[in-house]
Amino acid sequence: MTLQADADVPVYADYDRFVQILFNILQNALQFTQNGQITATIERGYQETKFAVADNGIGMTEDQVKNIWDRYYKADPSRKNTKYGESGLGLAIVHQLVQQHGGTIDVQSQEGQGTTFTLTFPDKAEETASDDRKQSEATDE
Repeated sequence: MTLQADADVPVYADYDRFVQILFNILQNALQFTQNGQITATIERGYQETKFAVADNGIGMTEDQVKNIWDRYYKADPSRKNTKYGESGLGLAIVHQLVQQHGGTIDVQSQEGQGTTFTLTFPDKAEETASDDRKQSEATDE
């Protein structure tokens, strides 16, 4: 596993939920990459922090990618009784938590080639400005 990160990258997120998000994404990469490479990148963007986890594991089909955010969905149902104890909830929860932080999550995958999850978290300053605008609009009505 390789980590590529800018120095001192701020992330505006609930610490416990942020750890839960990254844990689930990295755990999936580890589970589906037997003898390959996993690269995690963290970089500062414009008013956001961007994370990507890329692997060259088994990848997913287009149909699997369409369904991965659904609760209880398993891309590989044959793994239901593995040592990992998958419930099919991990990515659905990740998706929900990222959205609750005002962020985005995207997945690109090709069967037999690997998968890349890209997450963005907005800056707190932008979030505060957005909240101020909403409050101002509500007051004006």
